[in-house]
Amino acid sequence: MVETVESAVDIGLIPSTADELFLQPERHGQVTILFDKAGRAKAPPGDAEAHRLRLCEELHHHVMKWRLYEGYFRKEIARGRGVDAFRMYQSMSVRPLLAVLGMAYRPARWDFELRYIHEEFPPQIAEAVLRLCYVASPEELEGKHAEATVLFERTIARIVCVSLS
Repeated sequence: MVETVESAVDIGLIPSTADELFLQPERHGQVTILFDKAGRAKAPPGDAEAHRLRLCEELHHHVMKWRLYEGYFRKEIARGRGVDAFRMYQSMSVRPLLAVLGMAYRPARWDFELRYIHEEFPPQIAEAVLRLCYVASPEELEGKHAEATVLFERTIARIVCVSLS
């Protein structure tokens, strides 16, 4: 029998030299600080424009990565390297797809990759990602990649990166 967790506590021990404190409520939720000897644990003010600019820049990078490398798994299949083909498919097809899906469906946390997809993506998108992640053999890669391509192209067409000013 599986028990349902009603609440949970995350405990973070962060060195005083750390730059990232994970305190942005729009990305990490509300944080309750129990002990902060140095007084550093204050949520920084959100900068929506800086976040939007970073998202748009990363969108460009992921689209370029897709356009340049998305079919590299085929080279590894031709070489008889099934594990390398799978790795190339994951890194050059699935990861850019996850990034653009995140940009479309959860822009504040677009870079969380597989985290929370069942809570934050539409159910049919989360199920498509699940299908794309499970590959039983190198022979399945071509079909999975074709499905990923349709989803990638459809998703980037949804994302608008224009200046807010």
